[in-house]
Amino acid sequence: MAASASIASMFQLQEQTALVTGGTRGIDQAMIFALAEAGADIILRDPTADTTKHAVEKLGRTASIHEADLSSSAFVTALVPAILKDGHKIDILLNCAGVQRRHPSHQFPLEDWNEVYTSRDYHLKHTHSKQVLQVNQTTVFTLCRDVGAHMLEHKPSPAGRRAQLSTWYLYYISKAG
Repeated sequence: MAASASIASMFQLQEQTALVTGGTRGIDQAMIFALAEAGADIILRDPTADTTKHAVEKLGRTASIHEADLSSSAFVTALVPAILKDGHKIDILLNCAGVQRRHPSHQFPLEDWNEVYTSRDYHLKHTHSKQVLQVNQTTVFTLCRDVGAHMLEHKPSPAGRRAQLSTWYLYYISKAG
């Protein structure tokens, strides 16, 4: 039992706060609930996340919403400073917001495929495609950079700091985009 107790202690997130970019349904919402069940407080950025916020609070954790339009670089750049100004800290960053198109594969419109998967030059000429790149790629980079800077400025808690940023990930999205 000592081994499972030590493994369980690795997942204790008391006194940790997670900034989550998505989370209103599906696996994103399940990840938020798992963080809350492990003891983390949650900062949501989606203004439609009231149901998720209330569910987190029912788990005994604090939840707040800091609205930000992830398709706007200006809003994304202002998000972390606004959260910190409000007295929050950020120990965990969960970048799970994304823009995608869903259709049965045999009915997938070529226009939607091109919108998400064509070259960067195409995206720069089409407003909605720029939003796809902004949310799926630039927002991830910007928040990892800004939250990472915050984490480096502050002493880690006993559980340490957590952030996602992989240079391999950035390499692959640049090749795909």
